[in-house]
Amino acid sequence: MKTMDQKTPKKLWGFFALLFAMVCGSLMSPLFKTALSLGAAPLGVAFWRMVMTVGVIFLLCRVKSGLWQDVKTIVRERKLFFEVLGMGLMRGFEVICWSLSLSMSGTFVVNILGNITPIFTIILVYLLYRERTAMGAILSVGLSLVGVVLIGLNGSATGGAPLLAFIIMPLSSFAYGVYLLLGREVTKRVAAPALMLFVFAVTMVMVLIFGTVSGMSMALPTSALPYVGLIALCCTLLSQTITSWCMKSLKPTTISVMNLFSPVLSATAAWLLIGEAVAPSILLGGGVVLLGLFLYLMAAERSK
Repeated sequence: MKTMDQKTPKKLWGFFALLFAMVCGSLMSPLFKTALSLGAAPLGVAFWRMVMTVGVIFLLCRVKSGLWQDVKTIVRERKLFFEVLGMGLMRGFEVICWSLSLSMSGTFVVNILGNITPIFTIILVYLLYRERTAMGAILSVGLSLVGVVLIGLNGSATGGAPLLAFIIMPLSSFAYGVYLLLGREVTKRVAAPALMLFVFAVTMVMVLIFGTVSGMSMALPTSALPYVGLIALCCTLLSQTITSWCMKSLKPTTISVMNLFSPVLSATAAWLLIGEAVAPSILLGGGVVLLGLFLYLMAAERSK
């Protein structure tokens, strides 16, 4: 007689795991804003989030000899090292932009604008690899841009974004697009924990340098430390580790489509936990963005 585990399809476990990872990730924005309300500075939260994350990953890599061997490989191979360094710089820029944007904008807007990476991916893939994109995918991205414009026109509404945040969040998406492209080959050569150790370490240093040079506060009261710890362990390490595991049982397109609903989960979590509301006009613009991105993923899948 088969057990319950044997009857349950592997994909179903993948769906549940990915949903759990998305819920963990959705807590980042309300936890971040709670830390800010306790007197923490945006860059302070970003920096100590990276310190805690790097510390845990470093211990993991030291315990497992195979992972430490990958760390040595990154250090030894010059080309690989600079590719990983580039990934770290892009991720660092993305973290800085996201942190500053969230400190001045609504959760829903920041996460919607952070989800438009496919727009920049199409441009970068064509410029770097001359890979053409199906017309349906391009039109779908155009629809997403209409949604971005709608959000921008309603920036003064509840849950909207000031001009500065509206500018730097797309830049954050651009940086993340470059990060993904740089990682196309790197992720095939080294294990994810070893790669993330370097990426997050570079991000940590970059945030520290940016805060020092810009003169921006990096304050973090002790009362905010538990929230930053949850961001590092739950929203960063646990969420990304589970998502990586899900790639073994779910198609990349499936994961991408499900991740489109992350802004909705984040906005819901922010509403339930910190009472942050979103204006209907902003929801409309966000809905258009998500619809465009969904159609883009479907068109891209059909063209394969």
